[in-house]
Amino acid sequence: MNSVNPAKNINVTGGHQYNWQHMIFVTKYRYKMFKNPKTVGIIRNALYDVAERYKMTIKELSFGDDYAHVHMEISIPNTMSISRAAQLLKGYSFYQQTTDLINKKGLYQQSQPFGKLFISL
Repeated sequence: MNSVNPAKNINVTGGHQYNWQHMIFVTKYRYKMFKNPKTVGIIRNALYDVAERYKMTIKELSFGDDYAHVHMEISIPNTMSISRAAQLLKGYSFYQQTTDLINKKGLYQQSQPFGKLFISL
């Protein structure tokens, strides 16, 4: 794996406030979308943003060598379910990536909805 980013100044010794989970997110059909460093940066920033917003702590974040998956070790608050945390992390990172793509390519001009993405006419 590459791009290991350990979190800064996290005390992980004991305590009941930690709910550490190892999460793996895989792209659909194992599409190699993490070859582009800009995409990796957008996804990394989005994951850290949503983790901070919902009081989660990312201990480690890395992108797989096959460019098709993300590994995370994350602490989830005891009041949040694992499925809700995964939903927030995946949903917000997808939203950030698509809005960046749409804004850069100007797909809001003369575009039609196609599923959850927009295609240019």
